[in-house]
Amino acid sequence: MVAETTRECTCWLPLDPPADQRFWWPSRDPEPPSDVTIVALYMQNPAVLRMERRDMGDGRTGWKVLGAAASHHEVTPPEEWATVGICWRKIEHPVVQVVPEAEGA
Repeated sequence: MVAETTRECTCWLPLDPPADQRFWWPSRDPEPPSDVTIVALYMQNPAVLRMERRDMGDGRTGWKVLGAAASHHEVTPPEEWATVGICWRKIEHPVVQVVPEAEGA
């Protein structure tokens, strides 16, 4: 049996995209369709760190960093899509859609 290897960033998240889930490379791929409103770095706990699509008020949308590890989220403006996949080590990761759990589920 051959063990699968996964490349890992020094931030401890995988560098390779998921095999069984839709993903985007924000620096290379266009923004996801408008029904995708929350994304996270692949394998990142979205309660800790996620990006939510927000109206910037000028006809454009941006991605607001939210979660327990979001620094100064109340005053930090939304980011452009191309920077959404960058971790704290400044390495690009694939991002995946986060589907909020239904209330009472």
